[in-house]
Amino acid sequence: MNKRRIKHLILIGFTTLCLVSNLLVFSFMKNYYEEITIQRSEESGRYSVELNTKLIEGWIDDKIILLTDLRNRLKYMSFDQEDEINFVLNRYANVATSYNSFYIGTEHNEFIDGEGWLPEDDYAVIERPWYIDAVNNDGKPAITPYYDVRLNREVIGISLTARLKDTNCVIGSNMDTKAIIELLEGIDYLDTGFGFIVDCNNELVVLPKTLTIEESKEIEKILDKDYFSPDHQNKLLLREDKYTIISEKFEKYDWNLVLVAKSSEFNASQEDLSRKINGIFVLMLIVVILFSLYVSRKISKPIEKLICKVRGISNGDFNNSVLIKSSWEIGILSKQMENMRINVLRILEEMEVESEIISASHQHLEEYLNNTKKGTATFVSHLSHDIKTPVTLIKGYATGLKAGIATTEEKKEQYLESIITRADQIEKILTDNLENVHHINNELVINKKDIELTDFINTIHSTSRDYIESSNREYFSDIRLEDTTSKISLDIVKIQRVMDNLLSNAIKFSGGGSMISLKMYIEDNKLYVAVKDQGKGISEEDIEKIFDVFYRADKSQKGYGLGLSVCKSIIKGHGGDMFVKNHGSGSVVGFWLSI
Repeated sequence: MNKRRIKHLILIGFTTLCLVSNLLVFSFMKNYYEEITIQRSEESGRYSVELNTKLIEGWIDDKIILLTDLRNRLKYMSFDQEDEINFVLNRYANVATSYNSFYIGTEHNEFIDGEGWLPEDDYAVIERPWYIDAVNNDGKPAITPYYDVRLNREVIGISLTARLKDTNCVIGSNMDTKAIIELLEGIDYLDTGFGFIVDCNNELVVLPKTLTIEESKEIEKILDKDYFSPDHQNKLLLREDKYTIISEKFEKYDWNLVLVAKSSEFNASQEDLSRKINGIFVLMLIVVILFSLYVSRKISKPIEKLICKVRGISNGDFNNSVLIKSSWEIGILSKQMENMRINVLRILEEMEVESEIISASHQHLEEYLNNTKKGTATFVSHLSHDIKTPVTLIKGYATGLKAGIATTEEKKEQYLESIITRADQIEKILTDNLENVHHINNELVINKKDIELTDFINTIHSTSRDYIESSNREYFSDIRLEDTTSKISLDIVKIQRVMDNLLSNAIKFSGGGSMISLKMYIEDNKLYVAVKDQGKGISEEDIEKIFDVFYRADKSQKGYGLGLSVCKSIIKGHGGDMFVKNHGSGSVVGFWLSI
């Protein structure tokens, strides 16, 4: 892949990414602001329909108050008092000029009109809509649009059930629909919006006069869809292709106030917003292309350099740096790759070192196994030699007894005692070696007891002094103990065995009259005990192997090579450890225990 292709790929890829992301952002913004615009318009419509519903309800409530007052005035009159009833009805009509007239219809199909109008003989009062609605409305006011025979036009009737002194009746009044039309025409809902009222049966109650033929047809379509029946919610909002509809049910009356506006009004602000967003998008497109050109040039050169350097690593060359100076992310990438190269190089070097260590460990293990094999053979040889002498003597004494060489009872007793002594000698040799092997295999039992630290140190000091001075050696002690109240938990018998072994080796490998030193001190909550001699010291090779089983640094000295191995097992069983080092003209061997 050449440099030119890298640059083009970066340009195309980055430009596409920016364009897609910007397109998504602008699409989201457009949809979001469109929804906000529609939502605000709808909220305005909801507020308008709620407000105007309450205004119309309040206007109707004022009319009903007058009618209720009239009912209270008539309840003490009898229907036979027609003149008095007419007087009251006319008086109320003069006060409420918005009403056309006031009238009363009884359950006996009797009728009185305040204007003096007399219906035809076939006029059935109890079958009139205003009468039926009042009777069926459980004592609440009924509002009924109907055709008034006297006025010969559509009116809005308001009626209440009542009772004269001697009969049940309905008191009613009516007014022209223009009174409510004026209220509807005063409703402000966008620029083209208008309102109308339907009843619970989805029947049109009143329409404004200023509607076009097309708007009237749309209303007919709306009414045909049964949007405003009691099964629907109190508030209704619908968006159709041409109109947006919002409805509110009257709380007290079975009417719905409906506001209708052309959907194009909602879309006008959206179209304006779309034009602005499209303009911004074109501007961003130009900026993105220019920025992509700049970025592609900035990135392509460092990438080409990095490819060349990484190619060397892929061929196995980890010695050349891949670091590139760049303020862009490619610079950070090259730095991380440089760290990776250094780490891989370090790992390879460590693997070489570890390979050498493994090789050396293999040689050491092989040497250890050979030494163990030789030590085992030597151990068996020494053990056989130590056992052979007393066995030979036992055999000789037994042969003498059998041959009758011991002729007296005293002589026989002497031979038998010698046989028992040599048998005890063999038993002791075998018991000591078995115990040592058990100790080395960590099968020993440590019986720890808490003792005063000062008592323990005094015991070690006195026994070591007696042991060393009795062997024609000089004894020197260096004991530093600041805390005299501490206690230490240990098996004193087994620790004394360790001390006997260390002192025995110091005596064995130092000349007569030389000095053997005992040093004891406390450091970091540990008690250190060390024995120093003035012998020839220990070679570095032997220091690493001195605690191995069957290993003997001085092959000329008699022994089985188990002493220090047993000592280390005992000290390890106490949770401590042993140490050994050369010091001037001699060696130092010791151990530490936790306090």
